Amino acid sequence: MSNELSGLSESANFEASFNDITKLITMNAIESPNDIAVIFAHQKITYLEFENLSNKIAKQLYFNGIKKGDSVGILLERSVEMLASMVAILKCGAAYVPLELGYPANRIDYIMKDSNAHVLIISNMTKEKYQFNGKVMNVEDFNENQNEETKIEVEIEPNDIAYILYTSGTTGEPKGVMIEHKSIINLRNAMPLIVDFQKGDKIFSMTRHVFDVFLAESILSLSYGLKIILASDKELYNPRLLSKIIIKSEIDIIQMTPSTVQFLLNGDKELKCFKEIKQIILAGEVLTVNLRDVIKKCSDAQIYNFYGPTEATVYVTGGKVTDKEIIDIGKPLINYDIYIFNERDELDIEGELYIGGVGVARGYLNKEMQNKEKFVTKKITGNTKLYKTGDLVRKLPDGNLIYIKRLDFQVKLRGHRIELGEIEKSMTNYGAIRQAAAILKEGKNKMSYICAYYTKYMDFDVHDLRNYMKSNLPDYMIPTEFIGMEELPRNNAGKIDREALAQI
Repeated sequence: MSNELSGLSESANFEASFNDITKLITMNAIESPNDIAVIFAHQKITYLEFENLSNKIAKQLYFNGIKKGDSVGILLERSVEMLASMVAILKCGAAYVPLELGYPANRIDYIMKDSNAHVLIISNMTKEKYQFNGKVMNVEDFNENQNEETKIEVEIEPNDIAYILYTSGTTGEPKGVMIEHKSIINLRNAMPLIVDFQKGDKIFSMTRHVFDVFLAESILSLSYGLKIILASDKELYNPRLLSKIIIKSEIDIIQMTPSTVQFLLNGDKELKCFKEIKQIILAGEVLTVNLRDVIKKCSDAQIYNFYGPTEATVYVTGGKVTDKEIIDIGKPLINYDIYIFNERDELDIEGELYIGGVGVARGYLNKEMQNKEKFVTKKITGNTKLYKTGDLVRKLPDGNLIYIKRLDFQVKLRGHRIELGEIEKSMTNYGAIRQAAAILKEGKNKMSYICAYYTKYMDFDVHDLRNYMKSNLPDYMIPTEFIGMEELPRNNAGKIDREALAQI
């Protein structure tokens, strides 16, 4: 089928060869116990120490009633304990639910309730951030019995849920994407076929743990035997500090969004921090030729461009773009099937991208209507489950894909996936606003921001509107600019003309 792109055909034998990700991490602790697993600030943790810590946390979870099939919330600052908690939850056969410290209490309430999380893991620093009515476990209490090396033995099956990651939702509520263990292992097996991971390589972890991409620079990296250099929360917001730690740590591999490259440029115009890096993985946003060339001037690293929605386990396509004239998003990873449907619902070389295969999520938790809309079947593809991405792509003659644009109102901002409809709903729920429209604009420094336009029923204070929205939305979803109008512009179809708004 000319308009189907498939990864290597190994799906039939996949479950027979399944090995859960925690066993691979444990194997590294057995084979290379003294190798460094994680460096964080002044801490250096070996693979054996990390294994013992994750076992202690798993034991405490077990004593708190966590069993296979449960879910556990993680509300922690960046730390070794955060990584160990994720692995410990998986060892119990449970699913981890990452929570951002900057989330408003209402959003955390919703996620904890929707995911039916039985326990919330906190630390001394985060315990005052949110009051949970259920069981709470302080991760800093887990280190008291250092001599107890108890293991929790749970048989992990390929279809067990590994994590539930909440993304912005068009209905005004975030939706939990359920990713299964088989999808993680498939990605783990697929990445080294493109990127040259060598045991002991230093990988810089600078992605927030609520992003799916964090999986690649945490759990997957531990399974490869890499050395994780974990950036602190303070360093994430300071380009100069980030550049400094990259240079000091002699990083081999780094993964980031194109907007993060722009962020680093603010503190290091010559990107000196890239000089010694061997491999740079870019994903999450559109990579331009210009930005790729800026990187090439500063580094001899191999540059990769990957694509993938949260609903298909981080990365679906990818490839090397170091010297390409056209920046594509590559070809499918192993055990993924890619289909392109045009507006007539026919297979074509240009149209909306649909994803099938081992990496497709189980679906959205407790969202039957959205599941029917986004996880579909088509007779022409054999009625297998496909994820409808909303992304317009084109297939090149060499089989690589070009990303063109979104077909809806979803945007990416500094790696955050945002449904503009969720912002607009929050605004109209504020009693004084009649209509609202949000768009993504580019500032003078090439950094994108959200701008919101509105019509009103009555006068109000924008400061009050911001505070109201902050009680429901994370900070990154609060518009930078609010612009009041008599009427919002309309196109010939009677819909809000967002292109016209962008010119205002």
